[in-house]
Amino acid sequence: MSISKPIISNSGKLLYTSNNVILKSTPPISHLYWCIWIKDIQNTTNDNIFQMSEFEFLDGSNNTIRPDTLHIISSSTGETGQSAEKLFDNSVDTKFCVRKSSNIYCIFDFDKSISPVSYRMCTANDNSTWKGRNPKTWNIMFSDVLLTTYSDSNWNIWSEHINDFTMKDVNYTWYNFNV
Repeated sequence: MSISKPIISNSGKLLYTSNNVILKSTPPISHLYWCIWIKDIQNTTNDNIFQMSEFEFLDGSNNTIRPDTLHIISSSTGETGQSAEKLFDNSVDTKFCVRKSSNIYCIFDFDKSISPVSYRMCTANDNSTWKGRNPKTWNIMFSDVLLTTYSDSNWNIWSEHINDFTMKDVNYTWYNFNV
């Protein structure tokens, strides 16, 4: 992996880039609130729908960080029975599925601070049939205070992906992202 010289973000923070991915200068120590902001999906000409089966934060030993209690604020309730809560239900047989009419975001309150060093996402049950529903451009952000929308300027970007086609149109497949 080739990491660039640091650049300064609009908020004055040092950032590094690697293969179109903007990396935060150091992993977060520990934070309570996290946000996944899906800015764009891979194919907006098909049915303009985003879907994902699971999302997991991982610790330094590559173990899943599971919340005791999870509270979610989402930009959408999702299609029938396919809400944002499905991202953390520990089942690849369910999914969060939503029409991309605007920004898609999910804010997670873990009820305790967590210190992930990476994360992973799993494609859904029908990605090979309904192509282009994976994220293409997204941010993973953190905060120590509850913020109720993705656009609040107090979010800190932990991982930013721009025009990233890592996730393929295959079913039930995990993709790891190191930060």
